[in-house]
Amino acid sequence: MPIHPTRKLNDYPAIYESAAKNMGTYPAWFDPTYWYEGVTPHLNWKFQAKIFSANLILELQILIDSAAALLSVAMILALLASHRGRWTKGFRQLWFMWAPGAIALLMFALVHVESRFLGGWMILLFGGVICACSLPTDRSTLRAVSCVGFAALLTAGAN
Repeated sequence: MPIHPTRKLNDYPAIYESAAKNMGTYPAWFDPTYWYEGVTPHLNWKFQAKIFSANLILELQILIDSAAALLSVAMILALLASHRGRWTKGFRQLWFMWAPGAIALLMFALVHVESRFLGGWMILLFGGVICACSLPTDRSTLRAVSCVGFAALLTAGAN
């Protein structure tokens, strides 16, 4: 792009100077109140709602695409089939285990979602779900747990 005859070379593009000493490599983070003085932030609620819903769908896709998640869901459904009432009570009692994961997933959905951000939080969710399951001590439970363990080994070996 040619420079206009009345402009000087240092007028385009705009060049900013941080003349204060010891401001670091990025002065805007050293004292944000100084650098953002006079800026009026605004929030576009419609756009934020679109981003939130799109990110929730992306989190669900990441959850479904994960092989460990599918195995956990299958195990949870098998356990819930016979112990539905006790499971919900246990799940509510273990809120301190799964709630941080649920809150973190909602937090990421407000801003930005990548699969690398979600792994640890999903472990908390699945841990709370699985810990809420109580199994009776009989031969059929032992067989079901053995089958689920074998399925986990096959799934891990397939990856």
